[in-house]
Amino acid sequence: MGLDMYMYSTDKRIESLEVENREKKEGEEEQERELGYWRKHNRLHGWFEEKWCNRHSDVDTDFNCVRYYLSRDELLNLEKDIKEEKLPATQGFFFGNDSYSYDEHEEQKKYDLDIIDKAKKELEAGRFVYYSSWW
Repeated sequence: MGLDMYMYSTDKRIESLEVENREKKEGEEEQERELGYWRKHNRLHGWFEEKWCNRHSDVDTDFNCVRYYLSRDELLNLEKDIKEEKLPATQGFFFGNDSYSYDEHEEQKKYDLDIIDKAKKELEAGRFVYYSSWW
């Protein structure tokens, strides 16, 4: 068990505060592209959860299996926070150790920024980018 985290791009924006259902409805042709995958990156998840809770303070649900769409400004803020090492330390049962451990820190940071670069290109192409996680 653990935290699986994804970044996708889509052709159209499908708003849903309910738990994400990956089964497509008849006639629905959403084209998703997986841009990145993380496993137990607690700091990154904490960043998204904080933003999501601020955006949806009136919703009584866990930040699990929901789509969090990113605007260009949010993506740039995330990039900045990764570069400046401002992702929040986040604890939880499904997270394991700190995702910015000393020996893997720079490698994780490079991986994160590579995914951000992919996401920026998708936004520039007119697609929508979102984050989702599952534990």
